[in-house]
Amino acid sequence: SQETRRILDRIIGFKLSSLLQNKIKSRSAGRVQSSSLKLLVDQEKLINAFIPEEYWTMNVDLVKGNAKLNATLSGENKVKSEEEAIKIENSLGNTAEVISIDKVRKVTESKPPFTTSTMQQEAFNRYKFSTKKTSMVAQKLYEGIQLVTETAGLITYMRTDSARLAPQFVEKAQSYISENFGENYVGKTKANKNKNAIQDAHEAIRPTSLTRTPESIKKYLTNDEYKLYSLIYNRALASLMSAKIDEVTTVKFNSNGIELKANGVVNVFNGYNALLKSKDEDVKVLPNIEVGEVFEVQDVVKEQHFTKAPARFSEAKLVKTMEEVGIGRPSTYASTIEILKARKYVNVESGILIPTEQGLKTDNLLEEYFTNLVDPSFTAQMEKNLDDIVAGSESRIQLLQTFYDSFMTQLAYAKEHIEKENDIIAWAKKWLDIYFSGHEPDFIPPLHIEGTDFYKDVCDIMSSIA
Repeated sequence: SQETRRILDRIIGFKLSSLLQNKIKSRSAGRVQSSSLKLLVDQEKLINAFIPEEYWTMNVDLVKGNAKLNATLSGENKVKSEEEAIKIENSLGNTAEVISIDKVRKVTESKPPFTTSTMQQEAFNRYKFSTKKTSMVAQKLYEGIQLVTETAGLITYMRTDSARLAPQFVEKAQSYISENFGENYVGKTKANKNKNAIQDAHEAIRPTSLTRTPESIKKYLTNDEYKLYSLIYNRALASLMSAKIDEVTTVKFNSNGIELKANGVVNVFNGYNALLKSKDEDVKVLPNIEVGEVFEVQDVVKEQHFTKAPARFSEAKLVKTMEEVGIGRPSTYASTIEILKARKYVNVESGILIPTEQGLKTDNLLEEYFTNLVDPSFTAQMEKNLDDIVAGSESRIQLLQTFYDSFMTQLAYAKEHIEKENDIIAWAKKWLDIYFSGHEPDFIPPLHIEGTDFYKDVCDIMSSIA
């Protein structure tokens, strides 16, 4: 499987890179690289095509004695204009009666231990670490840190798709949780969603010893090492702790036929949060309320909003998407992003990946002439086929032969039909030299040159001059 993957990547990389360098001066292409670039470019196209829509939110202050709460319109329909918001405001009565109180228990399980991609995502979300930085710090933690009397590897292997934990670690962790938090804080192991045994050779990323708590070895770590080790240690331990339980209350009011609602959240059992000590931003305690009570309607705040375009990809989001659609492997996530940066296909602004003109041009050309190759579903299917080789259900030679025959046909067609940038420039220079020398060129620029919108625009201008 590994040898076949290497052969495929070399066929695609060498042939496509040479084509791109020759035709549009792009530096490289590749099976995983180009599919990842397509994800970014497709997102950019969605952003450019997005048309914002107006909507309004309405917040109503309700008061009864010392009790005060904030309610919103009940229902899922958005208020789409200021006129509609004003009409609703004018329709509200002076009071609002409680018509129902619903209380439900919300059980939130802890997250599974880290895989490579989830570690990279969390490190970015918490500390804005790039995928490259996370990989480098994790590598150092794995290789070993000099402690008092030894050099110790602090975490297990950091390139893994699996959320499985070794039984020995689970047993020790559950004992640790019971001793330090209480028996009711001991949870169960998470189901491993990775059903592919081929990619399950390594367990999840976890500390090699629970006795090496982040605080106990903090003085031996750099600031970045401490941050990442803390994330890994706490995530692995919390994954084996019991769920957090909240009581969610929804109170509905009626004010002159208009339904309002207010929500409250109270923590009943902190579960894994006893370790993580993360703030619950959703916690909102409501006063004691009974059905039939009447509140006074006070301030009504109307606010205009517009729907937002889809967000560009952060490095963390790209890694997550690559994993979801099956592009690449844990060992290639960070390196793929670094290649896109190095080739000037993307710029990075505050951790956000933005396709460059060269990136857009490269993707457009590959999309036109090698549609299947840059389609993430093709790359994902290829990964599955490679795994099937290991399982014995796929022939290595047949896979390579089938791919090679199809790919070389596409390559020959592309070589014949894609105009070369140097040729276009030389052709345009020749036309302009003749025109500005005072003579009439004996040829007219075509209205379209395949592969690039930029040169189409140039040709349109030159044609209009002619």
